[in-house]
Amino acid sequence: MQERPAGIAGIIESILRGSTRILGCTSASLIVFNDVRREVRLRVGTAAESLPDLEQVEALAGSIEGASFSFDDVSGSLVYRSWKQRIVLETSSLGDLAGNAFGTEILGPVMDMIGERRFICVPALTGDLCQGVVVFDKAGAAPFSRQQREVLLLYAQRIGDIIESDPDDVGAQTSPCGSPETLRRAEPAGDQLIHMAMGESPPVVMVDADSRITSSNDAADRLFGYPSGEMVDRSVEDLFKDPQQIRALLNHHFLFLADCHFEEGSVLRRRNGRQFPGRVETLLLADNEGQVVGFLVLFKDQSALVKSQEDRRGLDRLMRQERLATMGEMAAQLAHEIRNPLVAIGATLEYVAGDLEEGRDVRENIADVRKEISRIDMILKAYLSLAARHGSSLAVVDLAQVVEDASKILDGSRKSTGKTFTSLVPEGATVLADVDGLRHVFFNLLLNALEALPWGGEVTCSSTVGPDQVTLNVEDTGPGLSCDPRECFQTFFTTKKNGTGLGLTVCRKIVEAHGGTVRLENREEGGCRAVVTLPRKVTT
Repeated sequence: MQERPAGIAGIIESILRGSTRILGCTSASLIVFNDVRREVRLRVGTAAESLPDLEQVEALAGSIEGASFSFDDVSGSLVYRSWKQRIVLETSSLGDLAGNAFGTEILGPVMDMIGERRFICVPALTGDLCQGVVVFDKAGAAPFSRQQREVLLLYAQRIGDIIESDPDDVGAQTSPCGSPETLRRAEPAGDQLIHMAMGESPPVVMVDADSRITSSNDAADRLFGYPSGEMVDRSVEDLFKDPQQIRALLNHHFLFLADCHFEEGSVLRRRNGRQFPGRVETLLLADNEGQVVGFLVLFKDQSALVKSQEDRRGLDRLMRQERLATMGEMAAQLAHEIRNPLVAIGATLEYVAGDLEEGRDVRENIADVRKEISRIDMILKAYLSLAARHGSSLAVVDLAQVVEDASKILDGSRKSTGKTFTSLVPEGATVLADVDGLRHVFFNLLLNALEALPWGGEVTCSSTVGPDQVTLNVEDTGPGLSCDPRECFQTFFTTKKNGTGLGLTVCRKIVEAHGGTVRLENREEGGCRAVVTLPRKVTT
């Protein structure tokens, strides 16, 4: 076995080999240009699966790795044009790719041997220099997808940066050349791609901005059980048990464009319908103008970690916690920015109302507006509850007062639709809890119940108080649930036309933080019941 080169050349070779596995290519070659000696040298980083092809090619053309050519030999080639003009070029012709570097008596048999291939030349740019060209090839004549090209540009840029640190180690020496139109800014995504290439071969698919798969590598085909190429043009949602989860993952990048890389647990689905636990990494791909062109989606099979039903429950809880942590970050940033001007508006209205001596109708209108602002503020606080409540303080909380506070915020919309609310929670039903957190819970539950009611419907809140725990029931006379009650607690799941799918997620997070439980069920007499069980004391 040939010993791998050390130093920068060895690092580049590792990156080339890893990148071919990620992109589903056959091989990757770095072609460096020495402008002083007018010499072109070839370095090959070939994926292991294609080594037999390389051995047969070398039997015809001689050793490829380390081969050198003069500028005159390659001046008519796509490789030379890519370097000179700093542009990305593709071809299905080995003759166009290599120019006069190899004789026609060699190129013909080589093409017959390797079959139909697609080649792409990507300049390795750094600063105002073009250090060389990286040539990738893959089976078939189909062009590289836009997403693949974006990843190739990032890999080539990082290789150019590495060469710049010690060009002598790879034999590169060049001067500024061509137009600067393809120069790219440094991308954080490039660092993540290097990390991927230096690790184990991961299952990867490329996805466009419409969530359509544009390419997949061999590892992804094997993981999901698809024949080679069959995943292309499918929606990436087909690979998930819950399609909404991948939408949330990709939407995260649009909400936080600076966060190019994101990772969380998921339940994945094979072609035959079987489900398995995994981890999913998504990498945002944007062009040089900042326009999103798609995503790289990397999968990790975690089936080996799930050995029993208890492990599965633990993994589900872990994945749920990770999703909540992510949503907490998003909610904290968005809700905080909205609440600041909202609080200022409320304070201004209060000041104006205090100065009014006449015009009772105006006072009442202002009071109604302030009530609606309080309602919006409550919703935003609920979304902020997705973030960790490290600053929460525990105190003895009267649940009857909490329910009353939450219901008052909804009085305006409730009365205007002829709906009624009755609280049967007795005073003195207390728990040790975070009062703001519980107010959020019952605001969400009451809001859901009232929105589900037809005109004139009724919502009732009752309780059962025991020595160790309190159970509260929020019941409505609406149509009841049309789906599995457990689905309602999944992040982003909603049956409302304009719902966010976060309200019940918030409820469960807060209740579980208090050591309690919350569930939904259909009532035998019709309608829905939300059941919240809270311990009388919370162990911290």
